[in-house]
Amino acid sequence: MSSSSFEGKIHNFATKLSAFEFTPTNAPNTIIFVGGLGDGLLTVPYIPEVVSKLPANWSFCNPILTSSYNGWGTGSLKRDAEEIGQLVKYLRVNCHKKRIVVMGHSTGTQDVIQYLAKYLPSLTADAELFNIDGAILQAPASDREMFSRYVPPAKLEALISAVKTIVKENNGDENVLLPGKFSKLMFGTPTTAYRYLSLAVPYGDDDFFSNDLLDLPDDHPSSPAQTFGKVKIPLLMVPSELDECVPETIDQGERMEKWYGFMDDKLKSKYSGVVKGAKHFYGPGTKEGAKEDLANRVAGYLGEFF
Repeated sequence: MSSSSFEGKIHNFATKLSAFEFTPTNAPNTIIFVGGLGDGLLTVPYIPEVVSKLPANWSFCNPILTSSYNGWGTGSLKRDAEEIGQLVKYLRVNCHKKRIVVMGHSTGTQDVIQYLAKYLPSLTADAELFNIDGAILQAPASDREMFSRYVPPAKLEALISAVKTIVKENNGDENVLLPGKFSKLMFGTPTTAYRYLSLAVPYGDDDFFSNDLLDLPDDHPSSPAQTFGKVKIPLLMVPSELDECVPETIDQGERMEKWYGFMDDKLKSKYSGVVKGAKHFYGPGTKEGAKEDLANRVAGYLGEFF
C-alpha cells in the first residue's frame, strides 16, 4: 500500500481492543473488516478501494484484535469470535448502527464462519445484540492445503508428530509455546501447540475450507453442512483467481458453488465470483483492475441486500 492517510474515528470497544472507523463515521451501517494471519490496521492493500466505493450510508471499521499482527500464534478462532462479538455489541449499543456486515480476508474468513456457525449459536443472553446482517468471504483458503503446497508431506507429518509429542510431554497442555524451530512453517511467528495443530491437522479448529471436507457426511463435525449450512444471512464470496495459498488443482469457482449448495439459494449474492487477476493478498502480481473489481462487488452486494 502506498503512503497515505485517512480520516476517521478510533473506538475503544473493550479493554485493550480498538477499531478504526473510516469517515463517514456517522453512517448508520458499517462493515467490520477482519484480516488474516499477520494483518492489523490497514495492512491489506485493497482497503482504500473498498472504502471509496461504499454507499454513503456505510462506513468501514478495521479492528485490532488480540490476534492481530503476530498475536494469532497464541490465539484461536474462538477468541477472535468473542472479540468480534464485543465490537458488534459496541457498535449497536454505543454507535447505534443498524446494519452490520463482517468481511473476512484470508484466515479472517474462518473467523466469519466461526462467528456464524459456532459463536452465535452458543449465546444464551442478549443474542440479538451480537447478530450480524451479512457476511463477506474474501480469499477463503485452507491453511492446511497451503502448508501441504509448500512443505513435503513427510516433513509436514514429522512436524505434526513432533508437536503432538511436545503436548504429551507437557501433560496434554496444548497452550505450550513451541520451540523456535517450529515457527518457520508459521511465518516466523511464536506459536502454541494448539494453534499449530489447529491450522495444520485435518479437522482442526481452523479447518473450514479444505477441499476434501466436501466428501464428508453431513453429520461430520467438519462437514460444510455444519459450517456453511449454519449460515442464515446473505453471503458474498469473492475468491482470488491467482491465490497462491490454494492448490492449482482446485477450481475455486466450482468449490464456491458447492459451498453455496449447503445454504438457502436466497442468501447467495449475484456479485459473488472469482476475482480475475487477484493474488491472495492483492499484493505483487495482482493484475490491474482486480482491486476495483472487488470493491465494486462489495458495493453491489450491499445494494443488493441492504
